[in-house]
Amino acid sequence: MWGKQLRWSRKRGQKPGTVTHVGAPRSHEVRIRAITYGPESIEDRFLESAGPFHGPADGTDVTWLQINGVHDVDLIKRLGEELKIHPLILEDLANTTQRPKLEEYADTMFMVVRLPSPPGREEETLPQTEQISFILRRGLLVSFSETSAPLFDPVLRRLQQDGSRLRLGGVDYLLYALLDVLVDEAFPFLEELEDDLNELEVDIIEKPDGEVQNRLHRIRGRMQLWHKCLSPLRYLLPRLHQQTLDIDIPGETTRPFFRDVHDHVINLQETLEGFREAVMGLQELYLSSLSQSTNRVTKILTLTATIFIPLTFIAGIYGMNFNPAASPWNMPELNWAYGYITVLGVMALVALVMVLVFRRRRWL
Repeated sequence: MWGKQLRWSRKRGQKPGTVTHVGAPRSHEVRIRAITYGPESIEDRFLESAGPFHGPADGTDVTWLQINGVHDVDLIKRLGEELKIHPLILEDLANTTQRPKLEEYADTMFMVVRLPSPPGREEETLPQTEQISFILRRGLLVSFSETSAPLFDPVLRRLQQDGSRLRLGGVDYLLYALLDVLVDEAFPFLEELEDDLNELEVDIIEKPDGEVQNRLHRIRGRMQLWHKCLSPLRYLLPRLHQQTLDIDIPGETTRPFFRDVHDHVINLQETLEGFREAVMGLQELYLSSLSQSTNRVTKILTLTATIFIPLTFIAGIYGMNFNPAASPWNMPELNWAYGYITVLGVMALVALVMVLVFRRRRWL
């Protein structure tokens, strides 16, 4: 039903700091990419999962370890040993059900954000989110994602450009660039959502069928998913640009950029709130259109039945078939040469008069 197996029960009875993968089963090979860059040079290479990791770069250079996949528990443990990462951070890395948060461990900052996953298997009826984690130290940033989706390719392309602000900035500016890319993922969704709502409004007015309700349900689910991903950032990002952390990251020159990301998040949330009200309005419009359609059908059926009431009465009288030979009072019309045509004419005249009356009163 839920589309993926979280397997929380694996954590039962374990001591704090135990690294156990919790989340959707993954089978892809974990890919590790090490990028060391500075103002004058950049080194980009893929590492073997069994090989040594890069620690913080020397001098003003920055090392970015990009790890796509957190289901390899042995790799996470070895990473923690080589880089001396706190056991609680390692535990949270492998547990992909974490809520977005920002924590400090001595000289290390640990941050978790969530992002809606791209559409997956058809049997996954409910939308899912992917956990993105960051470990930040002076000169070192390690990013973790559950899948191998190319989320950070725009940042990689900017790093390849000589003299780019990203190459000149420090590790805190790299974190800003990655967060900015993640937040920007919401803008195409909002554009698509606006188009869907406009199309849905036209369909509700012209043809309010049962599929409209299903489409509204899917749109609400996607909006709720993005709201859950963006809402925590509204409270986490101020800790970065207002410098409420004990460690001296980010620096003074980078804080305005985190404030800019924070503004984007607020803008996105306010836009989502406006779309949420639009969805509620479309729901009311759909129910109103459905009610009007039902009323029109009921009205036509009622008027049709009303027209046939006198016709049924006339047909009922002449359906008694009393023998006119027994008494002159027993339906002498049965012996008329044109009695049948006369009765049909009377019935047609009655129906026509009723239709004209209904049209005059604008009931038809």
